[in-house]
Amino acid sequence: HRPIVLVKKKKTMPEASSPGLDTVGMFLPYTGMHHLLFDHLRSDAAVMTSANVPGEPMILNDEDIFELNADMYLLHNQRIQNRADDSVVKMFEGNTFFLRKSRGHIPSYIDFPLNGDAMAVGPQENLTASVATNGRIFTTQHIGNGESIGVVDYLEAATDSLMDMTGCRPSIVAMDLHPGYANRKYARSVAERFGSECIEVQHHWAHCASLMVDSGHQEMVCLALDGTGHGDDGNAWGGEVMYSTLDGYERLAHLQYIPLLGGDRALYDIRRLKFAIDTMNGSDTSYVDERTADVFGKMMSRSIKTSSFGRLLDALAYSLDVCNERSYDGEPAMKMEPILRYGIPREGFDTEIVNGEIRTAHLFEHIDRYRKEDVAYSIVDSVISKMVEVACDAAYDKGIREIGITGGVSYSVPICEMFRRHVEHLGFEPIFHNRVPNGDGGISLGQTAIALRKIQ
Repeated sequence: HRPIVLVKKKKTMPEASSPGLDTVGMFLPYTGMHHLLFDHLRSDAAVMTSANVPGEPMILNDEDIFELNADMYLLHNQRIQNRADDSVVKMFEGNTFFLRKSRGHIPSYIDFPLNGDAMAVGPQENLTASVATNGRIFTTQHIGNGESIGVVDYLEAATDSLMDMTGCRPSIVAMDLHPGYANRKYARSVAERFGSECIEVQHHWAHCASLMVDSGHQEMVCLALDGTGHGDDGNAWGGEVMYSTLDGYERLAHLQYIPLLGGDRALYDIRRLKFAIDTMNGSDTSYVDERTADVFGKMMSRSIKTSSFGRLLDALAYSLDVCNERSYDGEPAMKMEPILRYGIPREGFDTEIVNGEIRTAHLFEHIDRYRKEDVAYSIVDSVISKMVEVACDAAYDKGIREIGITGGVSYSVPICEMFRRHVEHLGFEPIFHNRVPNGDGGISLGQTAIALRKIQ
């Protein structure tokens, strides 16, 4: 299959190959062109990157390719019939974490012991769709980000093709709870076409369901950790402890709500997260000018709030001068991974639960006490420990022995190591992804499983 594999970056590799990260993606030649290229090169490796516009579908036509204004083009005399981006994986203790499950791994299916036909359109970012028929769930190749040009059209073409290929005629269609997602219109059109029921599925419940299907469990207590997902209280969730079955979920605890100053603007201008936390703590905010501080201050009570673990990592990245602004999806959290890898636990970073919220804001009051690697490790480890404690207490009460972790944050190896250590210390079994993407690429499969359960 020869996917792109994220491997540890050697010190001899130039920093520019993956700035701020301690991993780099590598893959072996898998096309005739690759082999011909290396027959004529005097080097053992070549640096490659995608020629596609970030987030948009792969370009199919030569005429469109020329609009990229590249210095040189290598074209083929065969047309692309079906897009398939490279698959991207990283390994964790024998588990395969799919950051992108596409070429070489699609089409494929997971056996699922429920009858009927169902279909789901996924979330907004890192889109896939899934269809279920004859006791199997099939997932499309990686599609892209739903807000980008052409992506929803690509989603429709890929999903319709998969339904035709598998013979799926869905009697139920599932979509994300978020009212603004671009693929909801397509979900409703499919439901109308087949006379199907159309349901909404909460984002993190779908994450938990995808892990349950991946690992073969009927119920599970999960940590669902990611950047954002629309919660049923209208806030942006992302740091959740949940008890999940395919019939429903219970939100057991979540990270402390932090205002997202200016909404989505705070996802890129991450100093806004730091400002919100410092304002909550009554701490110094002199890193922004007086006028900006006044504007941000007025936003505090008006902004949507988030419980996101991803936003916690963003705030840490800014506070520790690891990343000052997000320029690509997941950048601050990804740059935190090598920082966490080399940290050790320090005292003074304990947290508590108040009214179902795991407190996080106060942890930033001691941000200058130790070196940044130790501060980062101590804060994240403290929060993971408290989340695992809640999860294990609930699992014990329900007679469950397994505790899962899912969502985009669970791609972080140091965080998975913390999670495993705390779960095993309390006598439970940690469950990780292995066949289904940890992140939003696995959402559609979870949605499909929930939808299929609903029609039994």
